[in-house]
Amino acid sequence: MDFDILIRGGLLADGSGAPLYEADLGINGDLIAATGNLKNARGAEEINARGLIVSPGFVDIHGHSDYFILIEPGARSKLTQGVTSEIGGNCGYSAAPISRELQAERAQSLDKNFGLKPDWETLSEYFGRLNKIKIAMNFGVLVGHNTIRASVMGGAAHPPDEKEMATMRQMVRSGMNDGALGISTGLVYPPACFADVAEVAALCSVAAEFGGFFSTHMRSEGHALLEAVSEVIEAAQPAHIRLEISHFKTSGPKNWGKIEDAIGLIEAAQARGVDVRCDRYPYIASYTGLSSALPTWTLEGTRDEFRKRLTEPGVRQRVREEVFSQNGANFLERVTIAQTFSDNTRRLEGLSVAQAAAQAAKDPLNFLLDLLSSEENDPTAIYHSMNEENMTRILKLPYTSVGSDSAVRAIDGPLGAGKPHPRVYGCFPRMLRLVREKKIMPIEEAVHKMTAAPAAAAGIKNRGTIRLGAFADVVVFDADKISDIATYENPQRFSVGVQFVIVNGVVALKDGEITGARAGKVLRRE
Repeated sequence: MDFDILIRGGLLADGSGAPLYEADLGINGDLIAATGNLKNARGAEEINARGLIVSPGFVDIHGHSDYFILIEPGARSKLTQGVTSEIGGNCGYSAAPISRELQAERAQSLDKNFGLKPDWETLSEYFGRLNKIKIAMNFGVLVGHNTIRASVMGGAAHPPDEKEMATMRQMVRSGMNDGALGISTGLVYPPACFADVAEVAALCSVAAEFGGFFSTHMRSEGHALLEAVSEVIEAAQPAHIRLEISHFKTSGPKNWGKIEDAIGLIEAAQARGVDVRCDRYPYIASYTGLSSALPTWTLEGTRDEFRKRLTEPGVRQRVREEVFSQNGANFLERVTIAQTFSDNTRRLEGLSVAQAAAQAAKDPLNFLLDLLSSEENDPTAIYHSMNEENMTRILKLPYTSVGSDSAVRAIDGPLGAGKPHPRVYGCFPRMLRLVREKKIMPIEEAVHKMTAAPAAAAGIKNRGTIRLGAFADVVVFDADKISDIATYENPQRFSVGVQFVIVNGVVALKDGEITGARAGKVLRRE
């Protein structure tokens, strides 16, 4: 046989953004061996791709599968979208490097809710765990600033002293030595929300020594959006590190009009030589912890201190004033409870905070604070805060990649609970459906934003393109049928229209069905 796998007659979208062209594709081992007219060749396995598009595997530059991939190594929710590689460790939260004390704290919740017992501290140990269980997609990670700060300083709100700063720098260095692709921070979340720009820049400079990149969930995506964009550029510029603004958005109706000024700040920085890019999911609702609805100052300290703080009348009044002044009087009508972690509150999943409060005959803000102060773990929530026009504007920017901002999930088992954001199951097919139905860009450009662009942004070599010698991560999909079918009301539904997925030369999805193959690799910085 000439090839291990021969894909015949497809329309190739090679990831570069160049026009589609008809060609065959030959794979040997884990590499692309030939493209073009291969009519006289034979394959041990042959795929008829006539009428279908053949593209590089989709690269999810903004994922959160760090712990969940250990529970769902088959990565069904990603493979059925055509995702063959994910970058985890985003928004400042990584599985490693991590202190023994913080890992033990996380382990309590992970074991109770998901049956997972994390037992590592270094990134090398974590990678060893992934290699041992075998994973179905490629997976790389960023060093999480929030994880590192919590490991060194707990929930402290003060700046690090000299010793603490040195320890954090060493943890970043350790993670980069072990193969991390860069550093991330979530400046809206504790404890990184208490960090200043100098701290972030200092840690970024360590990652930059290794050629890593800096991914950030900014301090604000709403009322202080412009200040937040300026801040992360200020952190990246002296560190000489490439900046990836995560899930770039304008959150809240009051802030929709800031879109052009925010883009202007990015493009002014680019003109000064700062490498700034961004990623975005094709939805107008976000998903994060329910506690993110509260002001930053409420989050200091431990979870128990936070819960106790919310019971104080003076705190409640101050929270009320700040929440509604920044987000509008109907804010809690637009916040949907996605998942809780106690049996007596699971009935709230799928309700807005306002609806749940009405059922309990409570004031919405008091209901929210009662729920957060009573739950041992932070419930998750969906925030309906964006608009279609701005979403499309951001997706069309030449420096925007597509990222799901989601972890692998499952329709069964411990990861099948709750009502997660539909992007978990539908992000990439939804992007292609928007291309088909709304003509927001040519399909070749959309594929580029899901393949070569994010791979280059993350510094991943030999993936995201169809060319000789590249790794054989390939997706075959029906452009007329590919679609997300997950909804906010019924999110646990696999997408349709992806026919074949090949990961490192092994078929992981065949005729739309998971094969069970686990040929994914750990993506280490080169």
